Amino acid sequence: MRLQFPLLFTAASVALVVGIGTTGAASAGPLRPASTVVPQRQLIGYDTDLVAPAGVAFDAQGRMYVTNLFDDSVTVYVRNWASGATAPIRTLKGPATGLSGPVGLTFDSQGRMYVANSGLTLSPNLTLGTTSVTMYASNWASGDTAPIKTLRGAATGLTVASGVAVDGAGNLSVANAGRSVFLPNVNASVRAAASATGAPSVTTYAAGWKSGNTAPTKTLKGAATGLGLNLGGIAFDSHGLLHVVNMANKNFDPQSGSVTVYAMNYAGGNTAPIKTLAGDDTGLTTPVSIAFDARGRMLITDAQSRTVQVYRPTWRNGNSPPAQTINTATSIPPAGLLAPAGIAIDARGVLYVSNLTLNSLESSVVALPGPPVPPNAPTNLTAVRTNVARSIGSLGDVVGRNIRLSWTASVARNSRVTGYVATCATPGKVLRATLAATARSVILEGAGAIKYTCTVRATSAAGPSPVVSVRNA
Repeated sequence: MRLQFPLLFTAASVALVVGIGTTGAASAGPLRPASTVVPQRQLIGYDTDLVAPAGVAFDAQGRMYVTNLFDDSVTVYVRNWASGATAPIRTLKGPATGLSGPVGLTFDSQGRMYVANSGLTLSPNLTLGTTSVTMYASNWASGDTAPIKTLRGAATGLTVASGVAVDGAGNLSVANAGRSVFLPNVNASVRAAASATGAPSVTTYAAGWKSGNTAPTKTLKGAATGLGLNLGGIAFDSHGLLHVVNMANKNFDPQSGSVTVYAMNYAGGNTAPIKTLAGDDTGLTTPVSIAFDARGRMLITDAQSRTVQVYRPTWRNGNSPPAQTINTATSIPPAGLLAPAGIAIDARGVLYVSNLTLNSLESSVVALPGPPVPPNAPTNLTAVRTNVARSIGSLGDVVGRNIRLSWTASVARNSRVTGYVATCATPGKVLRATLAATARSVILEGAGAIKYTCTVRATSAAGPSPVVSVRNA
């Protein structure tokens, strides 16, 4: 049977599960309103060592990391792991690691790993111990490896750490689900007392924070913040805006999940969000985790509806519907979205979603085709002027010169390359060629002037790639 949670928890979700966001550019390609997809791969089975898999993230080398909530471990898998019971290549586990109910995880620009430890244990009932954030060296060794730094203690402001995110300046932000989430359905006065000592919050620590009982530099907390009673994932978008997933409102009303967004360098305290995604049209019932794809689209796992909801970068404040809803054709093991929790996106735009259950037949990470993402830009663009036999004309021999462009093929993500567009701009003239997907060079005739700026971009059904350029000016 699947893990059963207290009454305060809704559907198949644990209040603490978090996914890792990846940021990118700010324009989106075409999306369909709904999409039932077939999983590409599924990591499942005894040898995977998955036990209530929660957070999912990728390092710079494309290896996949998974936190196992009730095994106090982090397991690592090769890039492009094979479907089935693929064993981890590394495992972080043991008393020295400091892992305790690990959920959210992320990496900084130096490759160091951060883990939010909720303190949850299952022995046999769901209980709460000490919460913390642990940081590990980029090359941590498999086994009982100690963290290089730990945030733990009353001064830290941590109250059931659920999500972690590092901004562009290296500052660490932590989503705290709050101790009041573990109360059963008690009366309002008891819940208010618990909330006063352990209300949900987001705590931030300056880059280079000191290990130990270090106080945050700012804390987002209070009625005006819009934070719900139960926080899930946390992530920064490409503009530095903080996004927080609220699994439910403060009354735990059914289907009351939301996402709140805060300005870059927000003041902390009882600061109101600049945007809120909430309402019946959003498709959010019990949202859990958040990620951003390479085009800035926001993806949210939703445990109760067993879906991934996709929103355009420009989603409007309020009751904004998703641009796409991703679900699977079946919820029967071993394939599909069963209890979607953590989410991450690899370099090719493939979605990876953890199914947070205890049953070994269901605990898994599933790889799904994500929203269409254009290819990467071509690389190694060169431009060489060439002469041809033609009338020289009044401007001398430069009129008879062409420009030969050569490049290395664009790397497709989840949308194949359909062709290339090459342009060269010279004073008073723009030359352009539309080419096949197999093209790696082109001669643009009659460039004329010595000065030029040339570009090449790939095309795809998802839209054009970024351009690569070369100039002689």
